[in-house]
Formats: sequence, C-alpha cells, structure tokens
Amino acid sequence: MYKLYNASTAATSVLPTYARRAILSELTSIEYAVPQLRTVSGSWSMRINVQHCWVDFNKSFEVAHTTTRQERCERSFATNGAVYMEAILRNVVWADFISIWGGDDAPFTVAVQRALEETATGQAFLSHVSQARNTTTISDELLYWRQYNLDRFQLQWQNRWQVGITESILLENAIGMQQLVTIKNLPRLTGPWTSLRLFWIPLNDLWNLHDMNRSLVRGSSRDFRANVSAALPAMDLEVYIGETSVSGQFFNQAALFRSTVGPFESIDLVYFAGTTS
Repeated sequence: MYKLYNASTAATSVLPTYARRAILSELTSIEYAVPQLRTVSGSWSMRINVQHCWVDFNKSFEVAHTTTRQERCERSFATNGAVYMEAILRNVVWADFISIWGGDDAPFTVAVQRALEETATGQAFLSHVSQARNTTTISDELLYWRQYNLDRFQLQWQNRWQVGITESILLENAIGMQQLVTIKNLPRLTGPWTSLRLFWIPLNDLWNLHDMNRSLVRGSSRDFRANVSAALPAMDLEVYIGETSVSGQFFNQAALFRSTVGPFESIDLVYFAGTTS
C-alpha cells in the first residue's frame, strides 16, 4: 500500500484482506505447500479448510458429499492437491494424527478408516500413507505429487478464522551489521463462522459421520448416502444438522440460495484475487 514514511514515527499500512489473498491465491504452489504441511499438528490437520473429493491421489475412494460435487471435483479440482486427504495424511506425523483422530471408535476410524479396511486397495493405502512421512524427503514428496499431475494446494475461503501473517526483511549496512525488521504483522483472529453453512471444515465431516456411525467413503458398506437397510437409512446432511425440516423442504432465502448455488455443506468457496488495474 503506497504511503509516505517521512513522519517521526511511521508504520506500514496493511490491507485487512492482504493475508487472505496471500494464503488463498499466492502461496498455493506444491513447493510451498509440502514443507508447510510437515509442520501441521495432528489436531490442526483436520481444521485446514479444504473440502475433500477423494481419500487418495489415485482416486480410488470418493468422499464428496454429493454426486454433483463429485463430478465438479473431477471437472474443476482434480489437480488441486488440497482436495485429497492423502496430501495431509502423508505429511502429518502419523502417530500424532492417530492420537487425535484415530483409535477404537474414533472419528477418522469410523468415517474413513473402516471403509478403507474393507478392500485390499484400502488396506495397502493405509499401510503406505502411515509410513510416507518417515520414508520420503520433501524432494521425494514433490516428485510423488507430480506423478499425479498435482500443481497446487489451494484452500477454500472461510470466516471461521481470519488468517494471520507476519513478514520481515533483513537489513544490512555497509559494514555487515544486520537487523531483522517486521514490516507486516496481522494476528490470526476468530470470525463469525457464517461460512459453516457452506462447508463446515473437515473435522465436522469426521465428527458428524462418527456420530451417525456411517462412512464418508462412497460405496462402502456403511456409506451415509446409501439406503443400506432399515437400520441404516440414507442420511441427509442438511436434515441431520437442522438446516431444513425433517421433510427436507427449504423456504424463502434458503430455498432460493440452495436452488441457485447448491446444497448446503457442499458448496466450494474459491477465492479469486482482484485485478491490479
């Protein structure tokens, strides 16, 4: 942001949207993403705002909430590493992840893992992904991503948190003395989370499917979308979380929004940076 710095005390001015633009539209390369993913804790791994399409890079296990969104995944997001759970699972410390989300009757176990264990392909995937971080360098990992034509790791917009960011420059004078100067410092803030109705972040996929005792994985024996039996009827996420009546009817603004944009909890919010001119 242009300004004069000729006052006795001057500070940089930072647009409030700067951090969001940087994270959602600039810092999206896989070269940036992979090292950052390896710093994410098990707890935060399912709080990253990505709406998953598949469990694995090979697309063997689909997890989009609706058929329409699954088709949109293939059409628009297939080269975005963020829509694959594997991107996070490969790079998080597995023991840390399992201590939070895995184990007997835990959210990941119920929502995803049990479905994978139903097939040899899923079993092999779990064995492989649980060892990936310990057996690959960052260079190895990037090569692996490129084998699947993944060219970015782009998050979706949300207002659960306002992204924080800090930027510094290193100043050095003629005799080699250095000083680190922070030029931008925006703290992470908690927001109103109205984006919850559009998509509720991955941890709520895990927790809600856990509470239903159903699977997120399409075609599995306890797939929440399927009418498996009288005891395991198809589950409507919008009804389940109270976004509509039991009959599934929407009214007024909610009905208009849903008919125009799509089902709640299955809406992709993609950030586009404004033009520079």
